[in-house]
Amino acid sequence: MSVAVRKVQGVESVEVSLKRGLASIRLRPDNRVTLAQLRQLVKSNGFTSRDAAVSVTGELVPSSDAVTFTVSGTGAQMTLVPDQARAAVYQTVRDRAKAAPRTVVTLNGVVPEPAAKDSRERLLVQELEGK
Repeated sequence: MSVAVRKVQGVESVEVSLKRGLASIRLRPDNRVTLAQLRQLVKSNGFTSRDAAVSVTGELVPSSDAVTFTVSGTGAQMTLVPDQARAAVYQTVRDRAKAAPRTVVTLNGVVPEPAAKDSRERLLVQELEGK
């Protein structure tokens, strides 16, 4: 799997631990790779894709009931949801989105494996960098 992932344009490094069942993929800042593409590559190499811990930069897009996040470079969209252990961070992100729509930020969190193939990915927000 690591050989296949290294061939993807935009991948900076790959570390795979079969013992821990973990792949760590670092992307270059100017990459155009989506999480969905990486998940498909993992699956096509015979492995199971699970939750992904991510650090991602993009724009906050508020709506009446949620905040959407548009990933820089790919345009992929994620629905932001609170991590119950860090609900205050999510509220800060919502407040920032309302006060300054289309603000570019970097978020850290977890993207669970989507339940359905066509569903939008959700990002459980754990940290807002550079508050």
